[in-house]
Amino acid sequence: MLAGKVFGYIQSLVVALVLTKLDYGSATLAGLPAVQLDRLHSVLNAAVRLIYGRRKFDHVSPLLKELHWLRVPERITFRLAVLVKATAGVFCVVPICGLAAFPIR
Repeated sequence: MLAGKVFGYIQSLVVALVLTKLDYGSATLAGLPAVQLDRLHSVLNAAVRLIYGRRKFDHVSPLLKELHWLRVPERITFRLAVLVKATAGVFCVVPICGLAAFPIR
């Protein structure tokens, strides 16, 4: 019972302190070189290992799936898609529907 509460507290702290910073700068992170994205991805992996109490060389892909978290490149793409979707209805000088690689509904 106590372990479940601690797990929830650690997860809440990581989401509040790490993921919000990563999501906040997602517009500026688009187009970064792979080296820089790898550094951000290592931060995300360390956060997952902290939540689950895993060692440095344990695989984190199943843990990311269990938490329903995206990897860094997909996370950046998703945040930009949400930003485009949110602003598409407000003002649209150039038709962006043809430029997007995903359908805008």
